[in-house]
Amino acid sequence: MKTTSIISAAHEMPEGVQQPDEIPVPYGTRKTLAMGPAVGEIEEAFGRAGAEAIAADLKARAGKKGYKGYPVYQGHPDAPAPLGSKYPNKAAVGWIEAVEPGETEAIFRVRWLANPGEGFSFFSPYWGGAFDASKKLLTVTKLKSLGLTNDPDYEDMALPHEGEGEDQPAGTPAQPKKETRMDPKAIAKLLGLPETATEEEINAAIGAALKAKADAEAQAKKAGEEKQAAETALEHERKARRGAILDRAVEDGRITAAERDVWDARLAHEKAFEAERKALEALPAKLKTAPSAKAAGGRAACAGRDQVLALAHEKMAADKSLDFSAAYQAVKAERPDLWVAGGKAGEA
Repeated sequence: MKTTSIISAAHEMPEGVQQPDEIPVPYGTRKTLAMGPAVGEIEEAFGRAGAEAIAADLKARAGKKGYKGYPVYQGHPDAPAPLGSKYPNKAAVGWIEAVEPGETEAIFRVRWLANPGEGFSFFSPYWGGAFDASKKLLTVTKLKSLGLTNDPDYEDMALPHEGEGEDQPAGTPAQPKKETRMDPKAIAKLLGLPETATEEEINAAIGAALKAKADAEAQAKKAGEEKQAAETALEHERKARRGAILDRAVEDGRITAAERDVWDARLAHEKAFEAERKALEALPAKLKTAPSAKAAGGRAACAGRDQVLALAHEKMAADKSLDFSAAYQAVKAERPDLWVAGGKAGEA
């Protein structure tokens, strides 16, 4: 596997003379003739992994003295001759200071040094990457620079290989690449719009899709938070139910205070709860203990607690699809009067 550097397909930018500070570079696989007729058509793949590799390289080099980022040029003056010699302005008009990988594209954040010029409607990343000759696949993992153009003549704007260098064997010839870009009609079709859709309509559809995605994510987050809150409340209810049963068992002398934690763990298994509760209630009284202050203070609520448990078991018997948790919540909704002042009936 050899490594080579080529330029990506040109991508259309919003109309207008003002270049954006954030340039979205979409992921994708593009067919190209960059390797020349001897190799034939290959595929160039730019994905999130490649964007992350470029971002990591930028971050690592940013700490070095004098490093400003990836340069942005008018055209491609950094390309090997004869292509590079076509661009007299060899000064950078901006620097890419950050690369932020996203789900479907990477954002190149540019600090412009000066007005890069009017009418630029396309940009062309000068890529680098690993070329797998057996698969005819170039996997993008590097970025050298970004070139701006206002005349996307694909054949003329094709960037050749870097030629001889550390990433290529000596003698590798520079070959032109035919560039392509996505047809706006294809974008409109993907968005469910007619092929005659204007740029404004396409942008509006993209904005609506992004908003819908954001709304869905917000709703999913809210639903998750509500589910977590419900689960927490239910666990509190279950803990209170176990506490009431264990208080009564200790008070009746069926278990000692030292045995309480063991039985609490047994009752905590919801699927085995009913069997464990019956086993606990079947224990003979070992000794009669004096009621604790907590038990005495909550005695007025015991009758209500017992009624809640009884009603929950009645619902389970009538509807086999209900587990205790569902039955308990149903009783709580139907009989709020059982959660009395002075100590909730459903809590210890």
